[in-house]
Amino acid sequence: MKNSVLCYLEEISKKMGNKTAIIDDKGEMTFSQLRNDGVGIANAIIKHGIGENKPILVFLPKTKNSIAAFMGVVYSHNFYVPTDIKYPQDRIMKLVEVLE
Repeated sequence: MKNSVLCYLEEISKKMGNKTAIIDDKGEMTFSQLRNDGVGIANAIIKHGIGENKPILVFLPKTKNSIAAFMGVVYSHNFYVPTDIKYPQDRIMKLVEVLE
């Protein structure tokens, strides 16, 4: 049973890995690239000793890389908090404070 976005990503990466998953103004990313980038980000998160079930603030422009970051956070068994880089600094600091 598929119960998460990662299950779907794993399955589609095997079936259609070379197909385009995301296009933005800087280029495109295949399903395999999205999966591999996500796993790489997850490994970096784990290597930094973040732990599991923690909020991770994703502070990136809305691009294919932010989607890969979201997948990486989920692969690391954490949850992401998307943050628009256009937010005022005081709002971002409040988010950091609330998330600890």
